[in-house]
Amino acid sequence: MGVAMKITTKEFGDIEVRDEDIIKFNRSIYGFENNNNYVILKDLPDDDIMYLQSVDDTSLHFVIVDPYVILPNYDPKLSKDDMSALNITKDEVLNLKYMLIAVITEKIENSVVNLKNPLVINPNNKQAIQAILENQDYPLRYPLFINDMDGDASC
Repeated sequence: MGVAMKITTKEFGDIEVRDEDIIKFNRSIYGFENNNNYVILKDLPDDDIMYLQSVDDTSLHFVIVDPYVILPNYDPKLSKDDMSALNITKDEVLNLKYMLIAVITEKIENSVVNLKNPLVINPNNKQAIQAILENQDYPLRYPLFINDMDGDASC
């Protein structure tokens, strides 16, 4: 067990974070260059919508979503630069975890996710980056909720 520290968060109050839970961004999330250490928080273990909580600035967090819940055939292609920044081999690519940053709007049904620049986490060493995918067809803004026939928004 690693060293634990206590942080106070806006959404979850006081939480204890262990060293081994911290995800270190080798390349910062765009626009947040001073925050490279994060932890993923969930209300419930099975939640598809999570929080990426900064350990460096406890007032900063992102809403993140598993891309495969929204787009089951999501097939991100990483550049050589991205693979190098994650310190991975071609064999380790299959183990990578992808998360999308969500922009939650006042009208929840208008919320979007960024498919073009996913967060990519190497679970073996807890290193991460925000990628710029080689795929040309993924948009920066993709609807988080798709309305079904009854007009109910669902993830």
